[in-house]
Amino acid sequence: TMTFSKGETTITLPAAAHASQSAMNREQAVGLTAGGVTYAYDKGITRYQALLRLRNLTDSQRDGLIAFHRDLTAGSCETFTYTSPAGAQLTARFLSPRLAFVHEAGNAWDVDVLLELSEMGE
Repeated sequence: TMTFSKGETTITLPAAAHASQSAMNREQAVGLTAGGVTYAYDKGITRYQALLRLRNLTDSQRDGLIAFHRDLTAGSCETFTYTSPAGAQLTARFLSPRLAFVHEAGNAWDVDVLLELSEMGE
């Protein structure tokens, strides 16, 4: 399992599917001069992201994630603590103000959640 926590509220979700992704992005302005020379300016900023593919959430887990996203983090506005299945605690932020759920069947919901993380997670 993994958790999202903010203040006194913690929601527990199943570990993300194996198809989940993580990425490191070095923020650089890259372009081409009028003379055809490539240039790059390094801003010294590194961003880490994780795409969590959450599968087979129950109605209760879906409702908890919606409330957490809507009421505690105001979508992308506030940070929270993400605890990975390996136990790493990272500061996180939702990178989308939208949660788009797919109703698989009965009490099963799928959603992809894109997070910005304080460091590269496991």
